[in-house]
Amino acid sequence: QLVGLAQSGIGAAFDELLQRYRVAVRWTAAKYVPASHLDDAVQEIFLLAFESLSSLAEPERFAGWLRAIAAHR
Repeated sequence: QLVGLAQSGIGAAFDELLQRYRVAVRWTAAKYVPASHLDDAVQEIFLLAFESLSSLAEPERFAGWLRAIAAHR
């Protein structure tokens, strides 16, 4: 439900998603990014996810989609 709200432009919904998934994204990014760049990488991943959210056809797959962005970014 949060993903759908975020897709419809409700910023508070995306903020909640960010809070819920920040640790998972950070953990995933840490596998690929040096610790000194980790905060910037996490911010970039969430920015990309926000900008691409409208392309997510299956909102129930948000967690995996977000992890894929983190792994590929």
